Amino acid sequence: MSFSFDTATNIGKVRALCRDTDASSYVLSDEEINVFLSLEENCLYSSAALALESIAADKAKLSKSISAGDYKEDTTKIADQLLKTAEKFRERANSIPAEAQVEEILTDFNYNDILTNKALRGEYDY
Repeated sequence: MSFSFDTATNIGKVRALCRDTDASSYVLSDEEINVFLSLEENCLYSSAALALESIAADKAKLSKSISAGDYKEDTTKIADQLLKTAEKFRERANSIPAEAQVEEILTDFNYNDILTNKALRGEYDY
């Protein structure tokens, strides 16, 4: 398993969103994050949500509640918190309109389409 954290790459961005940035104790390998990116068609928020859901499924298997005297440790809520964060990322991914992703000016015809789309969205550059 390999680990890299470079925010110029999509792997690093997903790592940053999941807060899996410590090289000495990382949870996800680069290969796993690549799988999430390919499954979610390189959408960073959806990939981060899938990664958190995967971590939550793993943590749910090991969750427990321990108490000894005054000491209490409850790890049963970790998976729930991860799933709540994943849901927030899914909402964010779904709130980004598809046309806002990329609009490149490649030809004059394409430029006219971009201007038309901006007018339809109510975005005017006066």
